[in-house]
Amino acid sequence: MINIDQELGRLSELRQKHIDLGKSMLTADNGKFYPVDMFCNTILNRSISLLKGFISQIKEKNFISAAPILRLQLDNLLRLSAVWQVENPHDFASDIMGGKQVNEIKNREGEKMYDKLLARNLEKDFPWVISVYENTSGYVHFSHKHFANSFQFSSERNFELKISDVDEYVKDETYLEAILAFDEITNAIFQFVEGWVVTKTQ
Repeated sequence: MINIDQELGRLSELRQKHIDLGKSMLTADNGKFYPVDMFCNTILNRSISLLKGFISQIKEKNFISAAPILRLQLDNLLRLSAVWQVENPHDFASDIMGGKQVNEIKNREGEKMYDKLLARNLEKDFPWVISVYENTSGYVHFSHKHFANSFQFSSERNFELKISDVDEYVKDETYLEAILAFDEITNAIFQFVEGWVVTKTQ
């Protein structure tokens, strides 16, 4: 039986991998620095901060706060994957640093890189991406997803309402799914950065 505390402990171990991977990237190719380095460094910095926030909210049983953080981590993966879908990754990274939106930039096929397109393009290698994208997007803006967190039926004719920062109506299985999804997304981010380190080294 998968234990929530054990999975959170395993997830927390990813913190150090962010730092180690960043060091490997910045020292590769004799320390030469490129726009993609800045892009990946910023993704890793955002990711490690989201990791801390996600773990904290899961421990507090505050799923309404944890779910949007999961979606933000997926946002990291989507935008990082865009680097590999454009003609010139360094120009792309520079454009984003300059304030341009990812969905304003076209990939090699001439398509504007909206989130849904980026998710669809990731699906081949990461088949869970679409499901996580669809299930977490509803937590960013107020939607039907939030109703399940605020009430539940106690019988056929009666229901309970709550106003609390503890999500008592969320099952442990849901927390575990979220933890495992965060783990999968973070490791996918690592794969892309590791790919850049290999490319940079060669």
